[in-house]
Amino acid sequence: MKIANNMLTRFGVSLRARNKRIAAMTIAALSLWFFGDTLLPLIGHGLHLLIEVVELAFEHLLEWVFGLSRRAAQAITFWTGFILIVYGSFRLLRRAYTELQRAWHAVVMRVHHWTKEERPIWAAHPYTRLTLTLGAISATVYLLA
Repeated sequence: MKIANNMLTRFGVSLRARNKRIAAMTIAALSLWFFGDTLLPLIGHGLHLLIEVVELAFEHLLEWVFGLSRRAAQAITFWTGFILIVYGSFRLLRRAYTELQRAWHAVVMRVHHWTKEERPIWAAHPYTRLTLTLGAISATVYLLA
């Protein structure tokens, strides 16, 4: 965020807090768009190294504090990490779903405002929301894969 703010202030752009966040997200999105083929593997390797260091420290801590064998410490570390990943994924997907619902509501209200109808015709179809949600999730998974 500070990097984006510094870049923008060099060009004489002064932004409010909300606009600074949007500008930072725009710069991040453009960086991923133009340099994603090198940036994403670099981030992935960095996260992998960080996870390995934390995992190794946790294993040694379990061995030292509880006197466990190396194999038992590895098993406990694996299951603890697995539970944390499942919980984190659940929280992330729940938040993404909430944001998709909020965005969907905003789109429907904007179209409702434009058309001055009770409800837009395309929004009346029962599978429109499901289709848009699955499309957004599929696009996200495709980008992360």
